[in-house]
Amino acid sequence: MKVIKHKLLFSIAILVTSSSAYGQLGPCGAIGCGFSVNASFEPDGGILICEGQTITLNNTTEDPQFDYFIVDWQDGQIDTVFGYGPIIHTYNNVVDDPCAGNSEIRVEFQGIIECDEGITCSSGANDFILVPNPLADFESDPEVCVGTEICFTNNSCNGMSSFWQFGSYGTSMLANDCFTFSIAEDVEVSLTVEGVCGVDVETKTISVVAPPEATFTQAGQIVTICQNDELDLSAITNSFTNLDWSITPGPGLDSTIWCYTDPDMNDSDQDITIRFKQT
Repeated sequence: MKVIKHKLLFSIAILVTSSSAYGQLGPCGAIGCGFSVNASFEPDGGILICEGQTITLNNTTEDPQFDYFIVDWQDGQIDTVFGYGPIIHTYNNVVDDPCAGNSEIRVEFQGIIECDEGITCSSGANDFILVPNPLADFESDPEVCVGTEICFTNNSCNGMSSFWQFGSYGTSMLANDCFTFSIAEDVEVSLTVEGVCGVDVETKTISVVAPPEATFTQAGQIVTICQNDELDLSAITNSFTNLDWSITPGPGLDSTIWCYTDPDMNDSDQDITIRFKQT
C-alpha cells in the first residue's frame, strides 16, 4: 500500500496542478465511467478514541476497480491511499480545551475510479467520539501550621477516580479532602486521576511550619544600663511571618527614654539596636 500524506493547506495547489482529484475531498456522486460502485471503510475497534491514540480504518470495499481512496480525518490532514490495505491515523493536539468534554469527529472518505470518460466516485463516513485525556489539578494553601487542617480542592477533569497521597502520612480516594500534618517539614502532596484515556498525576509541595515561639537574645551580659548605652537585640524565633518588638516604656524614636540607633530601624526588624537616653 502506498500512502501520500499532506496537509489540507496544500490540497488546493495539488488540485490545480493535477488532472486527478488527489488530495481533495469534493462533491461525490459522479458515474462518468458508466457504472456505480460502493466504497466502504470500517474502524478496527469501537467508536471511542483517545487523544494521542492511533486508530485503524480497514478498507472493506468489495469492488476491486478503485484506483485510489481519499480519507479526510477532519483535523487538517487528508490521506490519498493507493491500494486496499488498512490506513492508520493519530489525533494529536486537536482538543483546544481539555476540560470541555468529548467531541464528535466524522471521518469522510471517497473511492475514485478514473477512466477516459471522467471519474466514478463513491463516498461515505465513519463517526467517532474523541475523548480527551485526564488532567489532574488541585488547589490548596501553600503553607499550613502543624496541627491545623488544610483542605485540597480537586479541579481535575476527564477522570473517573481520584487518589490522594499526602506524603508519608496517608492516602485518600475522596474527590476532595482535608488533612492535618503533625510535623514541621515540606510535604509532597500528589493527586492521581484515572479516566477512560489513561492516568495523570499532579504533585505540589506544602510547607508545614511549626507555631512561632517568640524569643530573643541580647549582646553581652548587661545588668546595669547607663545613659547613652547601646543594646543589641536579635529575634531568634523558630519561624515567623510577622515580627513586632514591644519595648516599654516609650514609643520608640520619639521616646525620651530610648531610641533606635538607626532611623531606618523599626519594630518589625529581626535585629535592632537601641540607645538609652535616660536611666
